[in-house]
Amino acid sequence: KPNIARKKNTEGKKDIKDLISLFTSLSLEERGKLNGLQKGRASTITAGAAIALSAMQNLNSDSLIVSSKGLRHGLLIQKRGTN
Repeated sequence: KPNIARKKNTEGKKDIKDLISLFTSLSLEERGKLNGLQKGRASTITAGAAIALSAMQNLNSDSLIVSSKGLRHGLLIQKRGTN
């Protein structure tokens, strides 16, 4: 069973491309069983990863910061200036 849980909080373009390849190679049911994927995200994760990759390409960004905690948590961390 593939594990997509990340120990780091940044992802590069190659990482995102590799995840898209993994997601598209699996059925919806198989994606739903991935370790590290929140319940209910299996149907949207591929599109979300593709959007993230497109944003990175359009913004000429080599990496992005990933948070498993959500937007409010990220905003709090940014306001505090800590990781």
